[in-house]
Amino acid sequence: MQVFESLLHRLDTQDDIPTLRRQIFDMIFEHLDCRRLSLDDWEKIHLANAIGALALNVNSLQQPTTAWLRLCLQDLKAALTPESMRDKSYIPRAVGSDRPSCEDLFEALDSISRKVL
Repeated sequence: MQVFESLLHRLDTQDDIPTLRRQIFDMIFEHLDCRRLSLDDWEKIHLANAIGALALNVNSLQQPTTAWLRLCLQDLKAALTPESMRDKSYIPRAVGSDRPSCEDLFEALDSISRKVL
């Protein structure tokens, strides 16, 4: 995925981190919004991890920083991976109430949005 390579290159060069964060935030939001009624466990887990890493980056005491953004991008890339290209041996570890809902993911994004947008 070319977009991820471009974002990773910008991380390496530390090119305008605030704008990079907003772009990552927008990618997460767009995917959640488009798939809100059909997110599978794979997507939910990877999106939750990406949102968590973005939150850790945004809330870091040292700013601007690229810490956590690389992990965020890896999980976002995994979340966007088509089902046919995913790891066939993947078994969801979260069960029942441990699985994040789409609403949980939107709420986590909302708390980040105040600092990113």
